[in-house]
Amino acid sequence: MTDKLELTEETDFILRIEDVRRAGHCPQGGRRWFEGMGYDFRDFLKNGKSAKELLETGDGLALQVVTRAWEHRSKGG
Repeated sequence: MTDKLELTEETDFILRIEDVRRAGHCPQGGRRWFEGMGYDFRDFLKNGKSAKELLETGDGLALQVVTRAWEHRSKGG
């Protein structure tokens, strides 16, 4: 995993619940995490969330989930 992942408007992508699961986290934990950061979990399930926006929170879990999702997409996933 990288130490720092920087996304621009051109490289941003939408993070989905599948990305949270792929990073090894259950949906219930994802819900607590999202709500703890002040986000609407139902909206996330329906629309996803900007990976760039999550990274900008500085949250360690966000970095882990976004990095794993980026790696998966980079491999054609």
